[in-house]
Amino acid sequence: VYHLDRFSRNLSEALTKTKELLHIGVRVRAVNEHFELDDYSTDTFISRAINFMMAEKELLSIRKRTKDGIAEATKKGRFVHKAPTGYLNIKDADKGKIIVIDEVKAPIIKRIYKEYISGASIEDIRRTVKPLGFKASGNSAITRVLSNPVYCGMLKLEKGLVKGIHTPIVTEQEFWKANERLNGKKVTIQKREEVPLRGVLRCWCGRLVTAGNSKSKSGKYHWYYLCKTHRVNLPAVKLHSQFNALLDNLSLSNEDVEVITKMLSDELGKVLNDKGSKIKKVEKELNAVNSKISVAEEKYLLNPDMSKATYSKVINTLNDESTRLLAEKAILDTDVEVYYNRLNELLPKLSQLTIYYNAMSVVQQQQLINTVFNQSLFYENSTYRTPSIINIFNHNSLELKEKGLLVIEQPSLIPGAPPMCRAHG
Repeated sequence: VYHLDRFSRNLSEALTKTKELLHIGVRVRAVNEHFELDDYSTDTFISRAINFMMAEKELLSIRKRTKDGIAEATKKGRFVHKAPTGYLNIKDADKGKIIVIDEVKAPIIKRIYKEYISGASIEDIRRTVKPLGFKASGNSAITRVLSNPVYCGMLKLEKGLVKGIHTPIVTEQEFWKANERLNGKKVTIQKREEVPLRGVLRCWCGRLVTAGNSKSKSGKYHWYYLCKTHRVNLPAVKLHSQFNALLDNLSLSNEDVEVITKMLSDELGKVLNDKGSKIKKVEKELNAVNSKISVAEEKYLLNPDMSKATYSKVINTLNDESTRLLAEKAILDTDVEVYYNRLNELLPKLSQLTIYYNAMSVVQQQQLINTVFNQSLFYENSTYRTPSIINIFNHNSLELKEKGLLVIEQPSLIPGAPPMCRAHG
């Protein structure tokens, strides 16, 4: 061999293998060793042991440098491994490794998440995406996609996750929804008035925070939130105070409320105008959906080859459509005055969110948080963060960011709804 470290970089295995080879008449030589070297002498054994030990030491050093380099790059948001399906490996202007979206295969990844969140089975998804060009094989190929945080813009570290600099293919909300189903665990969280954010607030790594309390010398209990991964206590008093300040800045002005009230009243008037013909149209659509449900049920009973997952997906889609039509019919059947009274009751509360939030029950508070922040409220570096927020509260995003109260990564727009803003711009 050219050098002993080319023969092996494992001390114990190298000594064992050279001994085994010697027993069958094969001698190991490096090009810088004498051919007539005495393999049985103590000096040769010690010399060989030192060389193999230094080779193993160098291997361990290389591994450590590589591991440290990967960890450092990951902390900076760079994905340095082979790009997963949906991404391509390239180098940026600084010759650093990054990944970019593969426009051909990214839609396949989106399809996998959409199908799985909708209730499709892993096997059904595999059959769906294979013709589209998903070439990864194996029973866990789809599962690996669904459990890989790279697709939502996050990278794995030894402890938790870090935000990557690459563009996500799916949202964090879609990723966590898929993983909640994938893990098959439903955690029941005890609701306590002292810690309303437990069960709805997430650590920056994506994990829901839990809560606890500790007793001070004065005998008073102090509540805190913490992520089980990082074990850092976050004082509840501080987080609640920040959240109240956040709600104060989300609250709309009286002028905004008047504009929204008029807008919704006009839209409501359009919806409820000509109720008779609209009710007939909805009833016709509802009958058609119910007929499809009956046909699907009959096919499932008579066709043993139809999988339960496929049947469930079809039925769930039809039931969702039926629910939507029933809700639309209920709106049309309801007395107009009921809606106008409800608008006049609820909309003024938008100008005093903090007061009404603190007067709610814990369940109502959590429902409000999940609705406003699309079930994705995070806490990172002493600041609340969210990928998106519902359109009506997106009027003050820059000021919220400047005050360190909330960072909105991408405002969410409701189709057909004009963006809200304060009267002063």
